[in-house]
Amino acid sequence: PPDASDLLRRIGRMHARLHCADPSSMSEGRPVAAMDCLALSAALMPHIGAGIASLRRLLRNRPSVAAPVLCHGDFGLEQILHDDGALSLVDFDLCHAGEAAADIARFLVALADDLPNGIDPRVAEAKYLKGYAEVRTLPDTARMRWFRAEAVAARMLVCLRKDQAHPCRIGRLLAQIDALVPA
Repeated sequence: PPDASDLLRRIGRMHARLHCADPSSMSEGRPVAAMDCLALSAALMPHIGAGIASLRRLLRNRPSVAAPVLCHGDFGLEQILHDDGALSLVDFDLCHAGEAAADIARFLVALADDLPNGIDPRVAEAKYLKGYAEVRTLPDTARMRWFRAEAVAARMLVCLRKDQAHPCRIGRLLAQIDALVPA
């Protein structure tokens, strides 16, 4: 679209509206076993050992459980239809009651890993988060950081499972790890 930043803001608002829906009729989602993802990724890609070690440190202390929201489970650009300015969300087979921070983090990791050409990842993330915050309060920074690390670990495994372990893709994921680790 001509104004991708406005579109990402609208997507953020759409995601927040989903999180405002009543999750009581949904079953709870099974959390990703992040440490299992890391162990398998480390075994299959020994050259990324430093990134795995950083993720392990970040994932040691899981935040306390937050009130569940209605999560999409696979919220990503490929799940959003854009037609004549209208946005429609599809593919609800992984929908569950869960952590808003986890659902947001999965989207942000996927977005950074698969941005449309010409869009700066920091701008894209900021626009999405701005839109989300217009509808619903964002989870706190520490919670977002932990779930972002978990999402990176899971995304690495998806890349391997789908034979997408291209060095550029793994490099982009490792760059996200570096951004999460405090200096």
